[in-house]
Amino acid sequence: MNLEQRISELNQRYEQAKDTRKRAEWRMEELEREEKELNEKIKALGFDPATLEDEIKRMESEILRLLDEAEKLLPEDKA
Repeated sequence: MNLEQRISELNQRYEQAKDTRKRAEWRMEELEREEKELNEKIKALGFDPATLEDEIKRMESEILRLLDEAEKLLPEDKA
């Protein structure tokens, strides 16, 4: 491979890397916008996005507790 070919190849790789970086930056901006929108929706529902995972766990525990309670109140299937 001669000098001109090597320079041309390096230039192509450089341009590809720039394109890849630009696409990654656009995607990052898109994801940040989506995150902001989701956080606003979560807040509109009355929850704090920072503690949402804990709130979901609390709700799951409450659902399981209520299911257990409901099962105890219903007669067992004797079939």
